[in-house]
Amino acid sequence: MSLWTYYSFHKDRLTRNGINHNERLVWHGTSSLDPSIIYNDQQDGFMMQFSNKGLWGRGIYFADESVYSDKYSYKPPTSDMPLTAGRCEGEEDEREMFLAKLLVGNMIFIDRDESPEKASECRKLTVPPTDASTGLKYNTVRGETSGSQVWIVYENGRAYPDYVVRYYKGRRDINRTLYKTRNEATRSKKRKQKSSSPKSSPKSSSHKSSSHKSDPIVDVEQGLSS
Repeated sequence: MSLWTYYSFHKDRLTRNGINHNERLVWHGTSSLDPSIIYNDQQDGFMMQFSNKGLWGRGIYFADESVYSDKYSYKPPTSDMPLTAGRCEGEEDEREMFLAKLLVGNMIFIDRDESPEKASECRKLTVPPTDASTGLKYNTVRGETSGSQVWIVYENGRAYPDYVVRYYKGRRDINRTLYKTRNEATRSKKRKQKSSSPKSSPKSSSHKSSSHKSDPIVDVEQGLSS
């Protein structure tokens, strides 16, 4: 089973239970864990077994703001360090984090700053609270910390590692960041696709596969805003 198949299974499960899967793009830093361990895993991907206890207990944390996940970003190996198969060495100032797809589902916002008692209660979480209206547990806990919304899930399979983003902060290095803006990169990509595409009918060039999702890719981008 591929990670995409496993992720799709969880999406379908939410739909069958009448729950809006509420999919969104989020950031995730892996700290000292090499991201390749997650995207090369063909069973679970993001795993509770690798999780530490955080402000909302022991779960898998995802953020709305990349600057938040930057604090937990991974430092890729440099030229004097051993490399995992299929990985390329990084520069001294480069970091990596995931841009992931997350199935939020039904969520509950918990304000841990409400009181010391509430903060203590949050740190003990191992599963989401129960929704009194349905008698079922919420799928996700949402909170706010360090200027970012965060989402915490307490089970495997609800997030897909869409991209590994390799980046650096500070002044743009044109040898590593070829394009100044995303729009500039997009225009260049479209020009290349147009010039390399063979002449074909719209019907034959419009095929898409809905059953396969490619592995995450590594990209180098200019640093995050602080």
